[in-house]
Amino acid sequence: MSRARRFGKIGPVTKLPALFAVLLLSAPLGIGQTHLVLPFFNQTDTEALDWVGESIAESLMDALAADGQLVVDRAGRDDVLRQLAIKRYSRLTRASVIKAAFSMDASVVISGRVERSGDTLRATATIVDVKRLTPGVEVTDISTLDNLSALQNRLAWQVLKRLNSAAVPEEDTYLLRAHMVTADALESYARGLVAPLPENRIAQFTKAARLDPNFTPPIFALGKLYFQRKQWAEASSWLARVPATAPTASDALFHLGLARFQLNDFEAAEKAFETVAKTVPLNEVFNNLGAAQSRRDRPDALSNFEKALEGDQADPVYHFNVGYALLKQGKYAVAAERFRAVLDRAPSDTEAIQLLGRCLKPPTTRQPVTAGAERLKTAYQEAAYLQLKALLKGVKKP
Repeated sequence: MSRARRFGKIGPVTKLPALFAVLLLSAPLGIGQTHLVLPFFNQTDTEALDWVGESIAESLMDALAADGQLVVDRAGRDDVLRQLAIKRYSRLTRASVIKAAFSMDASVVISGRVERSGDTLRATATIVDVKRLTPGVEVTDISTLDNLSALQNRLAWQVLKRLNSAAVPEEDTYLLRAHMVTADALESYARGLVAPLPENRIAQFTKAARLDPNFTPPIFALGKLYFQRKQWAEASSWLARVPATAPTASDALFHLGLARFQLNDFEAAEKAFETVAKTVPLNEVFNNLGAAQSRRDRPDALSNFEKALEGDQADPVYHFNVGYALLKQGKYAVAAERFRAVLDRAPSDTEAIQLLGRCLKPPTTRQPVTAGAERLKTAYQEAAYLQLKALLKGVKKP
């Protein structure tokens, strides 16, 4: 997916707030819309099928993301639903649906229900344009549980067409390209999403990935789970399996780079961050690319640290890394300026104090700088970049 920027050079993309303010005023209605997909409520006669509503909602989120749409992430959505005391899988009133959308700044909300008649499942999605407060448009599909993947793909196509997606092909073409997943794999993945403990989630996601090795969502989920547990080798193994065509590919590569950095495989980390930087030019990506290059004593490390700093002058991490790279080059005076900038923003940073002292009293003979002081960024804000990109695409050149 191309990440080409318009309107000239905008630099690393944490310079977002001011740009948003201007672009939101000039963007046509509907550009850069954020979509909220709620878990479908279970209207069957058994709680054992709750996972079906979870699976359908997740498949719609994936389809929207693959289409380049902005989607409220699962964690943020679930936090807000808990705050609003909205019960999962229960039938929601229109007021509750719209309240949830407003709470998450979503422009479009998709909710739905799952019904059963004998061996047949019926899934119905309701699409509401929150900004216009439309009555809502319904799309529906039916199938057996064994063919749930086909139902999900057909429903996703209908939703995308109703949203007037210019990129979605005709139904036959879309369905031919869609990956078919066994019901067992879908169930394991859906149960893993709502499992209360990390061990349970790992077990369910591993089962789903074993049942369908080409089913990307549980593979990505396993990589992120192991990353959160700081099990770097396991995280690397799973994240490396996420295909470049997946909507989560850049996220997976960013965290793969971090995991390989922790494994001291700095060359592999550099390659991962370099690939992400080509498509998602975020400050944190340039910073981590510089850190991996610095560990390899690459001269271009300073340039990437400076790109990150250019994008966000308020972040002490970026000042620190530029100062550290300059110190390694023996440029004490300019390095001291960066460490002073760190202390202006974080006065108790003892490492910055020590390195500033070294800049002010440099050794008479060249001594090696303490290795491994580079600082990483672990938060990956791709959604902000995608929002800006969507706005830029919708604003006509004067």
